[in-house]
Amino acid sequence: IAQRLKHAVPANEMHLAFQPLVHADDFSLHSYEVLLRWDNPILGRVSPEEFIPIAEDIGEIVRIGEYVLDTALSTYTEELGRDSHVKLALNISLRQLVVPGFADFILGYLEKYGLSARSLILEVTETIFDARNQNQIIAVLNSLHAKGIEVHIDDFGTGYSSLAYLNRFAVDKLKIDRSFIHDMNSDPNNSSVVLAIMNRRYRHSVEHLAEELESKNRDLAEKNKRLKQM
Repeated sequence: IAQRLKHAVPANEMHLAFQPLVHADDFSLHSYEVLLRWDNPILGRVSPEEFIPIAEDIGEIVRIGEYVLDTALSTYTEELGRDSHVKLALNISLRQLVVPGFADFILGYLEKYGLSARSLILEVTETIFDARNQNQIIAVLNSLHAKGIEVHIDDFGTGYSSLAYLNRFAVDKLKIDRSFIHDMNSDPNNSSVVLAIMNRRYRHSVEHLAEELESKNRDLAEKNKRLKQM
């Protein structure tokens, strides 16, 4: 996989899918999450869960990340225009964040397509709490946030001790890992974890988004109601 991955972008084997994300209250469109797909003529469809860690290990994630950013912003501009209120959410890896000049790289592409920083959401994982690079990561994310870019933490809660680090980061949303939302109505342990995360909201002014995209609308509405009651 590693060898073929190095040729995936030049060979046009990768493409993007755009998944709509809606508000839980009224199901109005909030943003599109950009999803990366890789179809290799020999390997077939390779799951992102399989190739993304390899891309990070061999350093190819930087080139792939530039392809994703450029293609996503180009498509956004063509389809929605420069004044759309709908946001675009991109997943960013730790390896990308620590590349020198990453903040200017992001802002440069926004300028290239004439888009406001408020059009963009950067989704990161709890790997940003890595102590080895934390000061650099904080500086990069906070500088981008100051320009108007939203910062979301994906799958939040899998590293439960991460709650203690939140006050150092400018974060707009925590996407609570689906393992805590599933069966929340009937499992007191899951409810306790979600409650602990929700309690941080009032200390850090962070919004919360349950990552439960497969749920039926009625089930999602019920869980959203339960979250509001906490």
